[in-house]
Amino acid sequence: MDYPLARFHRSEELLVRWIEMEAFAGVMFRTHLGSMISDEDAQVWSNDGIIGQFAKFSKVFVMLKEYRGAMMREAEEFGWPVVRSLFMMCPDDDGAWEESVLTNQWFFGSSFLVAPVMTENANSVSVYFPTGDSALWISLWTGDKYGPGSTATVASEIGFPPVFYREGGEWGERLREDIGGL
Repeated sequence: MDYPLARFHRSEELLVRWIEMEAFAGVMFRTHLGSMISDEDAQVWSNDGIIGQFAKFSKVFVMLKEYRGAMMREAEEFGWPVVRSLFMMCPDDDGAWEESVLTNQWFFGSSFLVAPVMTENANSVSVYFPTGDSALWISLWTGDKYGPGSTATVASEIGFPPVFYREGGEWGERLREDIGGL
C-alpha cells in the first residue's frame, strides 16, 4: 500500500503558513509531529523565526477566545460550523460559488474572511470580497479597504495572513486594536 504522507516534507514556510491560518479556525496548532519523520521537516522549535511566529499567532488565537466561544455556542445552538464556506454565508452571491473561492477562502464564524496563502514562495493572494451588504472589507493588518463584490491581489508576507472584517464589525475592530501591540 502507498502512503503519500510518508514522503511528505514540511518546509519552514509551510509550517508557518499553517500556524497563521490555524489562528483563524476552530482548533489550534495541530502540528502533527507524528507525520514528520525526516530531520529536514520543520518543527515549531526548529529556529527562532518559527518560534516567534508560533508565539505571535498563539497570542492572536488567545485574543479570539471570546469570539471563538461565541461561534461555538452558535454551532451548538444552530448547527452552523465555526469555519464556513462563502456560499453558506452569501448564497445569492455568484462570486462565492467560484471554484477558486470555494477552495481558497472561508469565513471564520460570521465576522472574519480568511484567504490564506496556499502557494509556496507566494507574497500575495487573490481575494474575492463577497457581497451581502454594502460595508467595505478591511484588512486586519493594514487597514486597507476593499469593496464588496470585488477581487483584489492582496499582499501576504509571512506573519500577515490575508484576514478581513466588515467595516464597523465589532469583533474585527476589537481584534485590529488588540493586534496593534504584536
